Amino acid sequence: PVELPAPPTENSAFVTTAGIPQYRIGPGDVLEILVTRGAAQEKLQAAVRPNGTVSVLLAEAKVDGLTTDQAAAAIDKELSVFFRRPTVDVQVKEYNSKKVTVFGAVGAQARASSSTIPLTGRVTLMDAIAKAGGFHQNASLDRIRVSRASGKTYRVNVFRFIQDGDLSQEFVLDAGDAIFVPEQVKGEERRVFLLGEVKTPGPAPFFPNLTLGQLIAQAGGWTDAARYDQAAVIRSAAGVTEILTVDLRRLLLEGDKRIDQFLKPNDVV
Repeated sequence: PVELPAPPTENSAFVTTAGIPQYRIGPGDVLEILVTRGAAQEKLQAAVRPNGTVSVLLAEAKVDGLTTDQAAAAIDKELSVFFRRPTVDVQVKEYNSKKVTVFGAVGAQARASSSTIPLTGRVTLMDAIAKAGGFHQNASLDRIRVSRASGKTYRVNVFRFIQDGDLSQEFVLDAGDAIFVPEQVKGEERRVFLLGEVKTPGPAPFFPNLTLGQLIAQAGGWTDAARYDQAAVIRSAAGVTEILTVDLRRLLLEGDKRIDQFLKPNDVV
């Protein structure tokens, strides 16, 4: 794996104009085209041919690689040969020309088969995984691999992106990318530890945005002997131990979400 590329302002799927990413049309896409001539309007559908052209009424225009605005201008120019001052509006109805595949630990059940996700403009790795059903609970978020059509392979640490907001780990996809989400290797799982007066104490799997309230609920709640107003999160990092106390009565019985805590790997509750 090589160093991650900086997020591009354009690739085969999109181009940024005036700060806004716009989709690039390609062969196989289906366009919805509105042609206005005086008081008359015609709504047409046209598939982009393998050579990158579309036929609209009497005209043929090359639209491969263009945005919808640029395609409208190209079609308008060709129609102007036949009609007086036409106006054209173009929308993409079906995105078929550029796709990525997602394999591995995604969806409710980590699947052996792949998901094919169409690129609809500027699409990030996180966008594609969300469309593929999200991370499986056993996904290894720090070892995701993206293989490019060029043969380059990148390793992306999505855990750093989610947990720490590390924008260097935001990965913008291009046509032909293959994404592999591995499962955690046994013994490598990120865990938190729940001890004391709860129904099911012991280690529990950690996942991004896990909160104290969610963890207690997963454990079936507390026992009758629990002093739930004195719950504590013990966190050790870089040789410093931090203890956060939380009144679970306020959190779980009164629904005061403001005092809930996001947990980190290896937290002890």
